[in-house]
Amino acid sequence: MDIGKHGCLGLPLAAEESDLNLVDTAFKLLTSKDEHVQMLAVSHLRRTVQQRIRCEPSDEDLGEFMSGVIEGRFATSSNKLSNTWTVARSASRRLDIEWTFVDGVPRLAFEDLILKPQQRRRILHSIRDRLRTNRSLALHNKLSQGKALKLVSLSPASSHFITDGRTRASLTGDLYIKQD
Repeated sequence: MDIGKHGCLGLPLAAEESDLNLVDTAFKLLTSKDEHVQMLAVSHLRRTVQQRIRCEPSDEDLGEFMSGVIEGRFATSSNKLSNTWTVARSASRRLDIEWTFVDGVPRLAFEDLILKPQQRRRILHSIRDRLRTNRSLALHNKLSQGKALKLVSLSPASSHFITDGRTRASLTGDLYIKQD
């Protein structure tokens, strides 16, 4: 969905972008085309989870850890260390991304999206687009917002100038286009 055509600016949220990049980095390390990098990443993740649960982790344990599960085995333990996997775990929990592992190979699930290793280059775009679409739809569904958004979306000139940086606010808060 092109949210700009629906009257929304699509301004990025810094915290969300940061979380998406943390998840993306972890997934790309675990699914690297370089076998050595992939092996090291999986080994490091396994060690991190093993330190947390104090036994050899299964694929299910890896998925629960990376998804940010805090019940069961993860309720009574904590990590004192911070690494790629612990920060990606926290980011996944905030974004509600679910990880599953089959034979040490991860998959990501976000809402109805399932992202496999073959789709590793689409993680950022797919999830970011879904998050923006959800925010846009939530805004459209608010009774107080519908009329203004419908008017803005009718004219391509009414909001497109915002993206080129030529807008200025007057003392009254009205926006106008800067004349060259």
